[in-house]
Parts: sequence; C-alpha cells; structure tokens
Amino acid sequence: MDTVAPASGAPSHGGRGSGGRETDAGLQELAAALALAEVPRLGPVRLREQIDESGSARELLRRARGSGPPLAPTVRRRLAGVRPAPLEQVRKLANRGIRLLAYGSDGYPERLEHLYDPPLLLYLRGSMDLVDRRTRGIVAIVGTRRATPYGRRMAREIAAGLAEAGWAVVSGMARGIDGEAHAAALDAGGATIGVLGSGLDFTYPAVHRQLYRRMARDGLLVSEFAPSTPPAPGLFPRRNRIIAALAKAVVVVQAPARSGALITADHALDLGRDVLAVPGPVGLEPSVGTHGLLGEGASVATCAADVLEQVEWPAGGAVSGQPEHGRGGERELEPELRHGVSVRQVLERLSTGPANADELVRASARPVPEALAMLGSLELEGILQRQGDGRYVLPSRDRRAGERELERFPT
Repeated sequence: MDTVAPASGAPSHGGRGSGGRETDAGLQELAAALALAEVPRLGPVRLREQIDESGSARELLRRARGSGPPLAPTVRRRLAGVRPAPLEQVRKLANRGIRLLAYGSDGYPERLEHLYDPPLLLYLRGSMDLVDRRTRGIVAIVGTRRATPYGRRMAREIAAGLAEAGWAVVSGMARGIDGEAHAAALDAGGATIGVLGSGLDFTYPAVHRQLYRRMARDGLLVSEFAPSTPPAPGLFPRRNRIIAALAKAVVVVQAPARSGALITADHALDLGRDVLAVPGPVGLEPSVGTHGLLGEGASVATCAADVLEQVEWPAGGAVSGQPEHGRGGERELEPELRHGVSVRQVLERLSTGPANADELVRASARPVPEALAMLGSLELEGILQRQGDGRYVLPSRDRRAGERELERFPT
C-alpha cells in the first residue's frame, strides 16, 4: 500500500469570489465542516438536515454556541464544545495540492445532493473540477476486478469513445474494469474522475501507482474520507454511491453475481440514473451479473455509441458521428430495424433446426457483442427460445405465424 506524493502547486480554496472577505468566508466554512465531520454520534443524515436548516456548517456551529434559533436538545449536547478547525489545517491541505468541497457550498455537485446521505466533505486532487463545464456530463464505467481480456477491451473502447465525445468517465480506481476505463479516457485526451475507498494519501491498489499520478495531473481523484484514512472493505461500498450519483448513466461491463459494480447499479436505479450493461459470453462468471441486469431491463451497451444514444437522446439529438434522419434529426433506426438483416439471417438459420450461440453469431454476421445482445433481446421478446442443452430454437407456432415474424425484418 503506497502513499501518494503531493501534487505540484497548491489550488486555492475560496468562497464565491477570489479574494478578501469571500475567500475568508469560504475558508471558515471549510473549517466548520472539518470540525463537524469529526463529531461522534451525530449521524450523517441528521447532520445534513441540521446544516440545511441552519444554512451552512458555520452557522450550525454558531447556533450550537447559543447564537440564533435554538437547536434540538440532543443536537445541542452533541455539538457542545465543538469549534471550527484551525484555518491553518485547511491551508496545509491546500499546500499539499488537496482541495476541499463542503456540502452546500459553491462548487458542490448538485447531483450528490440527490443522495440520502451526501458527503459532508469531499477531498479533491487533480486538474479538473467536479462540476466541469468543459465536459458534456459524466458517465460511470464499472465492473469486476477480475476482468477478462474481452471485458478489458470493451471497457477501454467504451471509455475512449465517451471521452472523445466530450463526456467525463467516472469509476472507482480498482483493478480490472475501473482501471482500464480511467486509462482509456486519459489516453483519448478526455476527462476522468476516480472516486476512492480510502484517503488521498494512499495508492490502492499499488499496481495503479502510475495511473494515480496521471489522474492527479490530468484528471481528478476524489474521496469523502480524510487523507490519512487507509483503505478498508467497508469504505468501498460507500464510494459506489458517489460514483452512481455523479453519473448520468452507469455502464456495467463485467460483474459476477456478487460484485460491487452491481451495488453501484442499484444506487443508480434508486437515483433514477440510466443503467446499461455489456453482454458477455454465456456461462462465464463475469457475465452473470451483467446478464442479470439485462434481464431486469437494463439497456444494452456494445459500444460507446449505444451509451451516447442513451445519455444524449433526446436533448442531444442524433448521436455524434452517426447520420441524422428526417427533418427533425430523428435518432438512428430503432435497434430492431438496425439489426433487421442480421435477425432475419438468424431466424432463417433456426428455421432449419436448433443452433448454438456460436452458429447464430456466425449467421448474424455481426460483431460478437452485438450478436449476443441481439440474441438476448430476441429471447426476451419470445421470438426465439433457448433449450436445456443451450441451443436456440424457434418457438412452436404455425407456419403462417412464422412467415409473419420474418416479414418484420428487412431483407
């Protein structure tokens, strides 16, 4: 377990302005938030409620000292004697290249306020802002640490495509899918955000030492934990809710049945975010979780264009790099029509008898991920069925019904 060297330069802390009283006010608000973060036996939800009611962390501490409207007796007792942290503590963090964001202050992402328990403090290191006007938004790419070569390739391709289209990629800095997504976004010259399950002083896993340096220089590292907090199992699920909240959509690339990526997807669904999943080879453990998400209604992601179609439609119009259709710039053909020729070829192959997935992929003449996604969709629609031996068949039906099914797809 390594510690991260301080980034060069010292980003300044401030309030709404760049100097004078507003800068001092911003420092004082951070000092108050630092003190409140250390208060024992005052739960995060209750603490945020009190800050909202008071208007700021600084005002909450003033009320605890008897200035302004009285607090509830329990809150008053637990805040008795609490004073803002020394301003020097905030300045020392700045000198180490660590910026602070306090809940409710300027620059704190509104999307995090959608959480039941938004972080009171965020520690940041890097060249980006969490609310970065240079990007079109944020998409999360998450998955298993034990990614297969296929999963790593898909993570890189999707992350690079999103970065090139102007979207920031957020993930959890773990081995496997997370690390591939961060690196691919950086390689594409794009923006990426790493949310940590430790304090910023730690490089975890150690194999990502170089990636951490790149993120601190060209991207952004974020933690809700004090810099000296070492990684611990209980901290990683907490960082997952931040990943989900920051993102407009969450893409799960590979995930076994018990995976932190599925926790992130659950948070995303609770928050009303889009969830997409990358289909994988049937029978492999890293495909179990993603196929479960697809069965529950997650959208299919076989490439960056699939994700862009989800996050940019309807506000973004047609997907960048794809042709527009119609006077209003309608989205490209619906998936059933886009893959119509391939579907027809699959149905014609099955009309001669059962076939396994490999045979149908070859018949479709589509890339493997797209073909597998298509088979999954056709199975969900009841257009084809999978037998106990894993082979696909056409459902039992009369000949005329089968002919009508074929007529749905162009030649």
